[in-house]
Amino acid sequence: LVVAVSESGTLYAKEPGSPTMLFTIPLDEQVGASPLMTGSIIVVGTEDGTVYGIGSGGILWSYPAEGEERLDAITSSPSFGDGLIYVVAGFELIALDEAGTEVCRASVSAGGTSVGSAMVTDEWILVQTDAGMNRIEPGKCGPGLLDQGTPRDQAPAVADGIVYSVLGTSVFAYEPGTLTGAAVNAAGDATVGLWEAPFEAGSAITGSPAIADGVVFVGTQEGCVFGIDAATGEELWSFDAGSSIISSPAPLNGGVMVLTADGEVILITSNGS
Repeated sequence: LVVAVSESGTLYAKEPGSPTMLFTIPLDEQVGASPLMTGSIIVVGTEDGTVYGIGSGGILWSYPAEGEERLDAITSSPSFGDGLIYVVAGFELIALDEAGTEVCRASVSAGGTSVGSAMVTDEWILVQTDAGMNRIEPGKCGPGLLDQGTPRDQAPAVADGIVYSVLGTSVFAYEPGTLTGAAVNAAGDATVGLWEAPFEAGSAITGSPAIADGVVFVGTQEGCVFGIDAATGEELWSFDAGSSIISSPAPLNGGVMVLTADGEVILITSNGS
């Protein structure tokens, strides 16, 4: 099932390759992030502070319930792990079950803005803010830990318990709780993060990293797409797209798909061609 939500809040669903819509559902609220699909439920967070659980027949539930105080604006996609839906609204992390019932919530350390969705690992729920990386125990939402000064220009990505994060032209890889502001400021030091040195793209990186099959993908303002070995940080290949990359890379069938400023959608194979 392919699902998309318009900025004005209409959800569209169709089968891949089919021109026919299976269903459309108007939410009548502004939506600024992609929906989450988990099982038979589509989860959408709105900028008006509501989380919707949606099925093919329409809206199954909404949180908070009608008449209750709304959440702060939800500007990142919901996440899912261990049977729970995680939503970042302002500086709160809310955990819901698949019926839309609140399980718990936690405050995250403020510091300007939160950056991206909650990221789920076996050990932590991670929420990046301008203050640093917040680490919260899954399903408990008790007081979290804050790793100050972790690198972030875009929302980080997580794979196999490793955080992949962007700062300017650099890509960092680190285990949660191991990379602090002091390490980031020493970006030329060969001991920073998991890799011997951060990967340098040579141009500002646009969008978040994407990881698939042991490869980290990033695109740049100068139109270069890189495939990076997730274990070592070494460049595997690069591809010149001809104009600035304006989206986060999307892994597909071992390769990666990107959108350029010229309006082209390019599928790059696993060897960079």
